[in-house]
Formats: sequence, structure tokens, C-alpha cells
Amino acid sequence: MHSMNWELIKIFLAVHRNGSATAAAKSLKINHATVIRRLAQLEQNLQLRLFDHLQTGYRITDVGRALLDDGLKMEAAAVSFERKAQSRGDQAGGVLKVSMPETAFVDLSAALKGFHQRYPQIELQLLSTAKISNMARLEADVVIRLTNEPPVLLVGKQVQTVGFGAYAHRDYIGQFDDAPTAEQCGWILWSGSEASPMPEVNQPVRLLQQVLPALRLTLTSNSMAEIITVVRAAMGVGLLSHQVAAEYPELVALPFDNIVARAGLDSAGLWLLTHQDLRDSERVMAFIRFFSEQLSSQ
Repeated sequence: MHSMNWELIKIFLAVHRNGSATAAAKSLKINHATVIRRLAQLEQNLQLRLFDHLQTGYRITDVGRALLDDGLKMEAAAVSFERKAQSRGDQAGGVLKVSMPETAFVDLSAALKGFHQRYPQIELQLLSTAKISNMARLEADVVIRLTNEPPVLLVGKQVQTVGFGAYAHRDYIGQFDDAPTAEQCGWILWSGSEASPMPEVNQPVRLLQQVLPALRLTLTSNSMAEIITVVRAAMGVGLLSHQVAAEYPELVALPFDNIVARAGLDSAGLWLLTHQDLRDSERVMAFIRFFSEQLSSQ
């Protein structure tokens, strides 16, 4: 029996998660042919067929599924080993991977600039996503999230409360003879992300419909930047953060605060989060301290 090579197990897990060799290669940032070769090597070493090769991609076999849990445990142990080694030998320099919401939700550019000026030796790598799971595989060192229910697997603190309200272009409001009601307006809403099913900011359509059964949808999008563009084009009413809406003088706040609040969409906490194994990392803690100081004072 061959000893288990972690690099081969990593290929096995990536193919399972992504469903194809091409997608697995992209996620691992390696060559497509390398994925196929290493997967074949693993199956040969084990004398087992781990995947059925279909036209639509790779489907894990029953044998492969039986081994999946142990593979995930190996991954967790390898990532924990790397995290702890990183935090022990860490200095306030090098690369810091930060996962954060779109700037269309909350603009953190001023704080990012201030951090760079104080710590020019730290190279920031930003990942704009709603995913929380990317912390599990060292895809991010720090996660900044808008939520009122931070995930229990991460540690951190709430540094700010971000308020949201209903906004529309003044030309859209001008189309009505009188001030429009919430039912009369066409709404332009973020459709959310399956990767982060936190209800506060990720499920506005469902939550608004609970308090506004006659909700009229004009457009939904999973891009908040697109939502703002369409609202600015006078197509309807959008649910935007007060901070971002204030950047566009043509946008007008509508008196729907009670409806938005009843839907639980009037505010969300801004959280700075990291994995507990990285609490001794100098660059991680430098980032959290600086952003906590900057954002708490706003």
C-alpha cells in the first residue's frame, strides 16, 4: 500500500467540490492536465475508482464518498498545521488576504488607504465575495462581513452598524402624480448569494415580501454594483446603504423606513473576523486593530 500523499488528497477534494478537472485546476491554480494525472495516480495507488467520468464532469463514486470524510479531516489538519506555523513565525509584513463585501454595500477604501500608509510592508490581496467558507481552506486571513449573525467558526468583533434604506432617482419619483407608495413602486433588489445565506443582507426579496405581499419586482441582481447602476438609471427603488447612497446626489430617500425595518433589513453589523488559529498572527491582528479603530470611530 502506498503512503498517502496530501497533494493527491487535495486533488481528490477539489475535483469533488468543483465537479470537473478544469474547475478543480482553476481553484488550485494548477494545470488541467496535472489534475487528471494526479487523480489517476491516486486511483492507481488505492486500486479504487473514486469518480465516474461523465460527459457533464466527474461524479464521486460510493467508494469515493466513503473516503470523503477522512479526506476532509486530513485537509482540516493540514490547514490547521499551516495556520499555526504561519502565526508563530509571522511578522507585520508579507501578504494579507482579506475577503470583503462589494464596495457597493459599504465603501472601505479610506480605511484600506490608511492601513497601507501605516503598514506599507504588508501587501493586501482583496477578495470580493459573500462566502464565509473560504476561511476554512486558507483562502482568506481576514473576513469582513455585513451580518447580524456572525458564523460561530470564526472569531472577531462588530465594529460598526451599517444602515440601509429605500432610494430612487428623483426622475423616477417624478413619474408619479403624488408621492408613491411602496406597493406602487417597482423594486430593484439584490438577489443574494447561495454561499452566504445570512438573511439580513442576502435575502431582501423574501424578507420584503413577508411585510409587503404586493411587492412589485422590476429587477434583481447578485451584483450590488449593478443594482446601484440601475437605480441611478431611474428604473425603480433600491435598498441601499445610507453611506453609499449619499455619494449620489440624484438619489432620494423614500419614506419606507417602517417597511424596511419590519423586514429586518434596516441595518446589519459590520464584522471583522478571522480564524482562531490566526489570532497570534501579527499582520492579521495589525489589520483588525487598525480597522477596528478606524471604523468604530465613524
